[in-house]
Amino acid sequence: MGRLFEELKRRNVARVGVAYLVVAWLLLQIADTLTSAMKLPDWVTQFVIVLLVIGFIPAMIFTWVFDVTPDGIVRTSDLDASQPASDESNRKLNYVTIAAVLTAIVILAWTNYVGDPAEPPVTVTDASVAVLPFANMSGHEDNEYFSDGLTETLLHQLAQNPDLRVSARTSSFSFKNKDIDIREIARQLGVAHLLEGSVQRVEDRVRITVQLIRATDGTHLWSAKYDRTLDSVFDIHDEVASSVSAALTNSLLGDGGATIPEGIATQNVEAFDLYLRAMADSRVSSFESNQSAENLLKNALIMDPSFTDAKALLARVYVSLADTGAMDFDVGTAEAVTLYEQVLTEQPGHVGARAFFLIEKVLRALDSGDIGARVAATEHFLQLVNDAPNSVEARMSFALILSHNSEFDEAIKQYRKAISLDPLNPEPHYMLAGTFGRVRQWDSAREHLIRSLEIEPRQPNVVAEFAAINLNSGDAIGYFRQLQKARELDPLDYELPFAIASVLYELELFDEGDRFRSQVIAIAPNSPAAQALMIIRAIRADSEEESLAVARQLLRDDADNRRGAWIRAFRHLMLTAVLRDRTRDELEFVEEYLPAFPNWEDKSIPWKVGLGRAQTLEIWRDLDNEQGVLNRVDLTVQAFAILNLALARVQIVNIDVLLLRGDLEGAIDAALANLFSHSVLDHLNIKDRFVTPLYAEFVADPRIATALQEWDDEFAQAREDVQQYFAAAE
Repeated sequence: MGRLFEELKRRNVARVGVAYLVVAWLLLQIADTLTSAMKLPDWVTQFVIVLLVIGFIPAMIFTWVFDVTPDGIVRTSDLDASQPASDESNRKLNYVTIAAVLTAIVILAWTNYVGDPAEPPVTVTDASVAVLPFANMSGHEDNEYFSDGLTETLLHQLAQNPDLRVSARTSSFSFKNKDIDIREIARQLGVAHLLEGSVQRVEDRVRITVQLIRATDGTHLWSAKYDRTLDSVFDIHDEVASSVSAALTNSLLGDGGATIPEGIATQNVEAFDLYLRAMADSRVSSFESNQSAENLLKNALIMDPSFTDAKALLARVYVSLADTGAMDFDVGTAEAVTLYEQVLTEQPGHVGARAFFLIEKVLRALDSGDIGARVAATEHFLQLVNDAPNSVEARMSFALILSHNSEFDEAIKQYRKAISLDPLNPEPHYMLAGTFGRVRQWDSAREHLIRSLEIEPRQPNVVAEFAAINLNSGDAIGYFRQLQKARELDPLDYELPFAIASVLYELELFDEGDRFRSQVIAIAPNSPAAQALMIIRAIRADSEEESLAVARQLLRDDADNRRGAWIRAFRHLMLTAVLRDRTRDELEFVEEYLPAFPNWEDKSIPWKVGLGRAQTLEIWRDLDNEQGVLNRVDLTVQAFAILNLALARVQIVNIDVLLLRGDLEGAIDAALANLFSHSVLDHLNIKDRFVTPLYAEFVADPRIATALQEWDDEFAQAREDVQQYFAAAE
């Protein structure tokens, strides 16, 4: 036996065996990571394990028979049996083993101690459950919404138990129709128990089976079966929810912890059917699906005017219609206000309604410049989050307002908290990506957009956000490709062809831009998007008379600034006034149009007045003395603070301020660091500002001249690439 051990040692069998096992472990970690990241089936990892096990024996046999020497691979039997294996072979095996062990230590340390700091794992408590989508056993896809609706009802009811952590709806539904081990589902959702079941509906009868499972060992803690006629389905909902709540209470929460859950607030079967169909449509969030949801919910409310849940969902649909441009913003907001007021009358603690009115209050404060109201609303949001700490809607609403107030770090924290509460909900990832985009953290923005699309690939808004990031990063072709993908997902959204046409006009590709503008005008001729394209094209076509006429008309009509129509028109009018020595005439026009404009000392100013004044600073060099100009500069800086706009992020205004204060070097440094360091595609309309007298010395500086030339070269290349791209697509 001793001789056998000596021979094994001489032939390096033990060294190779250790090295093989360590490397095999590393390969398994890589396979497991790739399987998860690429969403490959579980058998891929199992196949790798089988291959590694099978390969172990041939590796040991090969090691026994052969050896690695400076002369190559030779049979061990041909070597001197009294000599150990070659030093070269020993060294290589030692290096491989040490490197593999070190790599294993790094992976273990990273996995167990570092992890993903952006999304900390949720602490799993026993009093936690996820309601998985009930299986539709009816044999007809048309009944899918019914089984989903029962799941929704149970989620709605169970979530009202303050002592029970219930996984959010979006995360639970992400596992629909997927064959995944219950322990893995529980791990991803951060819960200890799963509730699953099935629904079989035949004409006016329904059979529901439900079971509560402990995830760690698969034990069935409770199960039940219900056979009912359809007209008693609401009693079934309450009965199932009460039974589940009682089962969880008895086993997890202790005696006295039970609460009686509230059900969906209707007893009208047809109204409930319409509500479920509308819920399915509203999640798509396209123009067509939102309009379908609106009609379904209106019909549901005709059948049951007291159906509170339908009112709340219809209010959300109106907000979505207004946000996407499918409905006039003021009209959609007014409809939502009326509905949410009714909801709060019936349910004073409704989180969605409370969040909506807080957001409205902040937006009105921003519009009027009332900083006190904005601060007070923020405090109310803190109270809302404290009242409903596990509400994803509350967290996301708070984050949205924080972002409006330029409190981006706090907004990011709230979005991340929403993600931890509902890890498989695509919306907080999308919203977080938008916040990262505002602070120019493109990689983080892309990461969360990718994650959002992994969860739900049919989101046109996410694809459009990807397009915007591509443009900001200097990828014009990527911008247009992503927008075309978004249009395939949402062909009725006229703001998508607007986004294409606007950049084509900025690149002075008028024929190409006109094709997409015609689509906007055909669908929504009076929309903010159509107005914005009108002023962009007029400016870029270099027709001064036409562009000034368009600008004045948009200002007289108090154009919506949804797609930048108002600010583009105002900026162009002021720029032309400086270049054509018409400062007094245009200023009188503005003061007539905006009565609050002349009172620079007023701290409560509408946002249009605050931003408009920032566009007129150079005009005052002709109309006021030096000290008067500096006073207006100081008041503009203060106005930006009141409006909670970071001046350093509004680069051209920041440079205006520095130049008017006589700080040429500061203006050059700011431009080189925060303007010319970006792609010209990120600032397609800023170069217009550099032609005024205020910028004469600035553009004459060799550093700026070089930067401008680089921008010109990039612009020319981008224009040529885009022109070829669209020519090839025809």
